[in-house]
Amino acid sequence: DDEVASIFAILAVDESMLLGAARQAARHGLRAYDAVQLACATAARSADASIDTLAAFDAQLRTAAMAEGFSVLDAG
Repeated sequence: DDEVASIFAILAVDESMLLGAARQAARHGLRAYDAVQLACATAARSADASIDTLAAFDAQLRTAAMAEGFSVLDAG
C-alpha cells in the first residue's frame, strides 16, 4: 500500500548519526539504542519538519523525546 509505505523512511546510521546519539545519551542519560532512536528521529525531523511524533516503549526515551520537542506515543 503506497500510503503506508510513505509514512516510513530508512535512515543510514553513519558516524554523524552515532555522534548525535552520543550527544543525546549524554544530554538525557539514555541507553545507547534509545539514544540512536532519538538521534534518528531528530535527523528525520530535520529533513521533514512534519515529523513530530516518536513511538517508544521506554519511559526515559519518551521523556527525552518530549524534551526535544516531540509528541510521544506510548508503544507499550
